[in-house]
Amino acid sequence: MSFENPVNYCSLGSESALFLELNSSQIRLEAPMLPMRDSFLLTLIPLPILLFTIVGCTGGSGNKVDLSAGKPELRALHLKGHALISQHRFEDAEIELTNLISKAPNSFVPLFNLGVAQLNQAEKGVDKAIVNFEKARSLRPDHPGVPYNLGIIRRFKGEEEAALVEFRKALELAPRDSDCHYQVAIGLLRTGQQELALPHFEMAVQLDPTIRGAWNNLQLMWRRSGRIEEANKALATFKALEKSGQGR
Repeated sequence: MSFENPVNYCSLGSESALFLELNSSQIRLEAPMLPMRDSFLLTLIPLPILLFTIVGCTGGSGNKVDLSAGKPELRALHLKGHALISQHRFEDAEIELTNLISKAPNSFVPLFNLGVAQLNQAEKGVDKAIVNFEKARSLRPDHPGVPYNLGIIRRFKGEEEAALVEFRKALELAPRDSDCHYQVAIGLLRTGQQELALPHFEMAVQLDPTIRGAWNNLQLMWRRSGRIEEANKALATFKALEKSGQGR
């Protein structure tokens, strides 16, 4: 199993602080069809050519790390790590961010970004990413991007029940996030809880009507429950999004 698309990272902020986390969007997995397929596809949310993403389930208005802007070495390492992630040079980004964390060990954004760089290395990096996301969680337990990315890792490792626990934590922290609802719904499907999945798919398309996989699962589930007219409309929406290229 391999990743096809990258994750969200935290970006540099204003001159008043060394690091500032952007309101970024998350990785979203394509919905499995019913019956569910064995593999899944990681898709980008805002930029169709990148690996993971940056947009929805992440932590609100931004979090300044309490480091002085007068530390040019740390600032330079942060910018270099950020740039390397953007270039998909994840191993190089890991080296730079590890160096940064050795100099600023209790800063959330560098730890989060290091986890992202490791997560994007798939089998080679996911176990290390878990360690760093857990450290990041200890610093910012209110940040939904951390459990969201941990959910992605657990799903990648085939630990669907553990993934669902993480996605539910992310949803508790970001209850109006369409991708969190979507991932919870997928987790419920994969753990045999289809009836509980339905309202999360419904909420996902209410919050973001461009999620193709949610529409497809809705049309299948509504059709099976006899809601044929709604199912046909959902299928038409799914096909229209697929044809137009406007869905995600």
